[in-house]
Amino acid sequence: MLTLLVLCMSFGTLSLLAFGGGSAMLPEMARMCVAHGWASGDEFTLLYNLGQLAPGPNCMMVLTIGHKVAGLPGAAAVLVGFFVPPALLAYGLGRAYRKFNDSPNQEWFRRSMAPISVGLTLAGVHLMASSALHGAGALLIFALALYGLTRYQRCHPFFMVLLGGLLGVALL
Repeated sequence: MLTLLVLCMSFGTLSLLAFGGGSAMLPEMARMCVAHGWASGDEFTLLYNLGQLAPGPNCMMVLTIGHKVAGLPGAAAVLVGFFVPPALLAYGLGRAYRKFNDSPNQEWFRRSMAPISVGLTLAGVHLMASSALHGAGALLIFALALYGLTRYQRCHPFFMVLLGGLLGVALL
């Protein structure tokens, strides 16, 4: 029971501190998982990638961590902890936004959040790249995916994931 409470509280705190979406909180989430012994750095990368296979928001990958730690009750604890606090915060901020709609500080606040979000997202990209790009084969797959995503922007990402998987089997 204590494990479920720690999962719920840890992911609840993390979700309230995250600006910029799921990828912005990856470094802190990885640090937290390693510190609690829930996953090593490599296991975290694997759990993140496993969570990305599921349709829906990429934050749903937190369920894989909760499931690894405590099965279905762990996944439920993480789900409640990760999604309920920011939903309540968003509701409250939405009400305040309407109340202070004409305030000059509102524009200042929105503009100040953009660089924070970009910085946190870049930190998440660095974390995932440094733990996943080992060896020439992984770097080649990354380079081909980057080229494909910039060159063929109308291509559905599913095909890039499928091609990356096939290249991974062939090269790694």
